[in-house]
Amino acid sequence: MEEISNFLLMVMIFTLSSCATLFNPCYTKIWVSGSPNDATILYNGVYQGQGKAFIKVQKSALAFGDATILVKRDGFENFNVPLKLKNQAEFYFIDVACGVIPLFIDLATGKMKGVSPSNILFNLEKSPNHLPLTNLEKNLIGKRVKFSIFMKNYEGIINETLQNKVAKIQYLDENRLIKFTWKHFDELQITQQNTP
Repeated sequence: MEEISNFLLMVMIFTLSSCATLFNPCYTKIWVSGSPNDATILYNGVYQGQGKAFIKVQKSALAFGDATILVKRDGFENFNVPLKLKNQAEFYFIDVACGVIPLFIDLATGKMKGVSPSNILFNLEKSPNHLPLTNLEKNLIGKRVKFSIFMKNYEGIINETLQNKVAKIQYLDENRLIKFTWKHFDELQITQQNTP
């Protein structure tokens, strides 16, 4: 008699439970790797590693909002991957084979869903703003220039230049506070040679 009651108990557990609820965890591990191997990997803005990482993503986080994996490195374009929930068809077939109740349990709990993509391979492309500088751009660093911002004239020193002919300029505003701005070369008037 005890054997029959144990058997019936086991049958009830497996028929009233669902396959996805029993075997599908509430998180997914996502493998991220690629080139360059020192790129920073972030999950929803939180650091996960350099170049490669296993990221544990809670499925519930995707149900209530967006989740993204961002890969970035100075001098390269950012690589952004939105994560989505997807149905896992294998659990539908198993639940239907076990009966209707497991199917309803999995549908109600959302356990039949997985995270997509499960593997991310990145190959960051060089940013056009971070290509090697030409002699023109290199020679402008340290030069004193005049420029205007909202029809006010300022004078400053070029700290950095980019290949797209843009310069970062350090200057003092009307309150004598140190400020920085970016200006295209065409907007600048060179007033003095390189500063020592």
